[in-house]
Amino acid sequence: MSATQINYRSLNEENTTVINIHELETSYEVEDTPRNSGVLVHTVPEKNKTRWNHIQDLDSFFTKMYQYHQKHGFSVILVDEIFQLFVFTFVIWLLVFTANCLNHDMLFGNVPPPNNHSRVAINDVIYPVDKCLESFGSMTYLILIISALYFFIRTVKFFYNITQYWDIKKFYNTALNIGDSDLDNITWYEVKKKVREVQAEQNMCIDKDHLTDLDIYHRILRFKNYMVALMNKNLLPARFNIPLFGEVVGLSRGLLFNIDLILFRSPGSPFQNNWQLRDDYNIRGNQVDLAKRLSKLILWVALANLIFSPLIFIWQIIYFSFTYANILKKEPGALGMRTWSNYGRLYLRHFNELDHELDARLNRAYEYADKYLSSFSSPLLAVFARSLIPDDNLIWCPEQLMTAILAHVHYLPSSWKNKSHTTLVQKEFGYFFQFKANYVLYEIFSPLITPFLLLFVFRPKALEIVKFFRSFTVFVRGVGNVCSFAQMDVRKYGNPEWQLDNSVFNNNADDNNENQISCCPNNGKIELSLLRFTLTNPDWQMPSEAINFVNGIRENAIAELSKAKAKDFRLNALTESLISFGTMGDEYSSVARSLLERCNIRENNECFNEKVYDINHAQRQDHFEQMLQQNLGEKSQCNERMRSKSVKALNSSFGRNDMKKLRTSKLEGRLEGPSQSLLHSLYGPESLWEHSPSDLTIADMCLSTLYLHEIHNRKQKSEQPINAATIESTNKPSETVLTSNVGETTPLLTGT
Repeated sequence: MSATQINYRSLNEENTTVINIHELETSYEVEDTPRNSGVLVHTVPEKNKTRWNHIQDLDSFFTKMYQYHQKHGFSVILVDEIFQLFVFTFVIWLLVFTANCLNHDMLFGNVPPPNNHSRVAINDVIYPVDKCLESFGSMTYLILIISALYFFIRTVKFFYNITQYWDIKKFYNTALNIGDSDLDNITWYEVKKKVREVQAEQNMCIDKDHLTDLDIYHRILRFKNYMVALMNKNLLPARFNIPLFGEVVGLSRGLLFNIDLILFRSPGSPFQNNWQLRDDYNIRGNQVDLAKRLSKLILWVALANLIFSPLIFIWQIIYFSFTYANILKKEPGALGMRTWSNYGRLYLRHFNELDHELDARLNRAYEYADKYLSSFSSPLLAVFARSLIPDDNLIWCPEQLMTAILAHVHYLPSSWKNKSHTTLVQKEFGYFFQFKANYVLYEIFSPLITPFLLLFVFRPKALEIVKFFRSFTVFVRGVGNVCSFAQMDVRKYGNPEWQLDNSVFNNNADDNNENQISCCPNNGKIELSLLRFTLTNPDWQMPSEAINFVNGIRENAIAELSKAKAKDFRLNALTESLISFGTMGDEYSSVARSLLERCNIRENNECFNEKVYDINHAQRQDHFEQMLQQNLGEKSQCNERMRSKSVKALNSSFGRNDMKKLRTSKLEGRLEGPSQSLLHSLYGPESLWEHSPSDLTIADMCLSTLYLHEIHNRKQKSEQPINAATIESTNKPSETVLTSNVGETTPLLTGT
C-alpha cells in the first residue's frame, strides 16, 4: 500500500534513471551519497515515518481508518476477529456433537442406565469416537463441507484484515501521531483534521491537493448514501404484503447484505469497483438491457438464497439461541424492550452520516420513543407478558413526546401532524422502534423470506433502479462517482417546500417547480442533512448555495424573533419552535425561556436593544409569563412521571448494546461545538449566555430541526385552499396550552 520513491539521477545530463523501491524499512536512515560519487539520492527527511502517497483504494483505506478509530485500536480488533472464528467453530462442533455423538434415549430417560447404575453418567451418554463417526449422515457431511469452506474463507479474510489494520496502525502511529491508548480520548473530528494535514504533505489522493471533510465522508459512505437515497425513493423491498397476514414492514440484516451485494459488490453489479459506475450506464438508450441484466443478477442471487435458506435458517436459530439464552434466563422480560429497527435506522439516516453519529442521535431519542409507545397499552398483550402491563402512573401526552422524538431523529412523515394520539401513527412508528422480540423473530425467519422478497418485490424494480443510478450519479474530482443527493446541493436537489425562498428554483414557472419536487428526496432529507453536516463539520467550506441556505435560515429566525410582540403575542415559526424546544427538558427550557423573554419584554420589542423596561408592559409581561409557564414548565409532568421506567430499561444489561455509553471518540463534531449556529445567531453579540446547553451541536440541531419542520408545515398550510373557517381561525389570537391525563397540544404539531 505504501511506497517510498527514491530518484537516482546520474550527474551526466545524458542519462537519467528513476527507480521505485517498495516498502523500505524505516529502522535505518539512508545517507546522502557524496557529490563526487556521481549519484544524487533524494531521501525522506523524517525519521521513522512511512510514506503514504498515492493510495490506490482510498475508500477501503478511509473506511478501515474509521473502523480502527471506533473499534479502539489494533488489539481489540485482533481479539474480536479471533473470537469470531472461535465462536463459529464452537457452534458447528456443538451442532454436530449433539446431533451425532449423544445417546438421546438414555439422556432423556427412555432407556435404563447400563450396568444397573442408579444414575446416568456422562460417559454413558456420549458415544465413542468411532461410533460417533459412523453415525455421520449425508447431511452432516454437507454441513461440515460448507462449514469448512466458510471457515477457510473467513480465515483468509481474517489474515487479510489483520494485515490491513496493521498498516492502519502504522498510519495512526507515524503519520497522525496517535497511539492506540489515545483513541478513546480523541474525536473523529480531530482525526479528520490530521488526515487533511497528511494529505497536504504526502498526497494520499493524487487527483487533488487538498481533501475536504465531504470528500472523506463520500469515500466512507459512498454505498451507504445510495442506500439512504434508495430508501427515500421507496426502491428497497421494505414494505410487502403476505397473503392472509397483511402488510409487513422491515429490513433484515440478511436482506440488506444481499441488496448491497447485488448493487455494489458482485461481478454484475452497477459498480465495477469501489468508486466507479460501469461505463454502460453512461450510454443513452440501453437502460432496458441494463435492467434485464440487473434482473437476471437478482434472480441468481435469490435462487442461491433459496438453496441455502435451510442451512442459514438453522444457523440463525443456533446463533440467536446462544446470544439471548443467558439474557432471557436472567431477565425474562428483556424481549419486551424496544430497539431501533434496521428499517428505522435507514429511514432516519442523514446523507453523509457515520455510524457513531447515527447511534448517538437515536440513543438520545430512545427515552422519548419508549415513553411514547408505552403510552399505548394493549390489554391482550398484557395477559401474555408481565413486561407489557401498562403503568398506572403514565400521563397521556403523545404530541409532546412526538415533538421531542422529532427533534432528535429529524425525520418523521408530515402526515403525522396532529395525529400522534391515533393508532395509525402508533403502528407506523412501531415499525421504526420495534419490540426486541419482533426483531429477533424477523431475523430468525429472514432466510426463508429473503429469496421471495428478492424475486417478487425487489426484482420488478430493476428498471427503476437502473434509472435511479443513471439519473442520480455524479462524478466528483478526487472521489469518483457518488450519489448526487449526497452532495447536498440545495439548489439542484433541494425541495422548495422545505426552503424559505422558491425563486432559486422556479422563476415563476410552475412546471419547473413540480419537476423539482418530483426528483428531490422526501421529508427535507437534503436540507436537514446539510444543516447537520455544517454543525458537525464546521471547517467545511460550503458552496455558495449552501451558504445562502444556511444563512437564510438564521437571518429569517432573527427577523421572526424580533417581530414577536408582547402586547399581542402571536406565535410564528420560530417562537413555536422555541416553545417546542423548551418542552424537551430543563436544559433546553432555560434557553427557550431566555430567548423569548428577552425579546418580548423590552422597549420597542427590539431583541438586542438594551433600553430600560417600560412599566406599562407589566400586564403584557404577566400574560407572556403565564404562557411560558403553561408551555415551558420547569419540570414537565410528562417527563418526570415516566422517567423511572425508561431509566431502568436503559440501564439493564439487555439494553447496553443499543444504548452505548458515549466516549469522547463517539462525540459528534468538535468538543467546543460549532463556531456559528442558529442559537449563536439568535443571541447576537452575546455569544456566551447564562444557561448554555452542555452540547451546543446537539441543541442547535434540535432547534434547527423543529424550526425547519415548522416552516414546512406553515408552507403546506398556506398552499391549502382558504375557506371562511380558516380565515376566522387565523384572526384569533393563538394560545398553546398543555393538559395532562386527557390530552395536549404541542406547537410544532398543531400549528397556530
